[in-house]
Amino acid sequence: MTELLELGVTVEPAFEPWRWVAEELTPYAVQFRYPTDVLEPEQSEAEAALEHAQSFTEFILGLLPEGVKF
Repeated sequence: MTELLELGVTVEPAFEPWRWVAEELTPYAVQFRYPTDVLEPEQSEAEAALEHAQSFTEFILGLLPEGVKF
């Protein structure tokens, strides 16, 4: 996710303050997706990551032109 943020910053500098969220969420994109010896996150950790992901998603959606629907 940090690589995507790097690309985003080159187009929209407003992504820069979200760098910490990208760094926090990157392990969820890889580490917890595949079954290995890695422990699952604690519920509180997962809930915090979900809140951060939702806030980041809202930020991104706010950058889109009005009328864009998903």
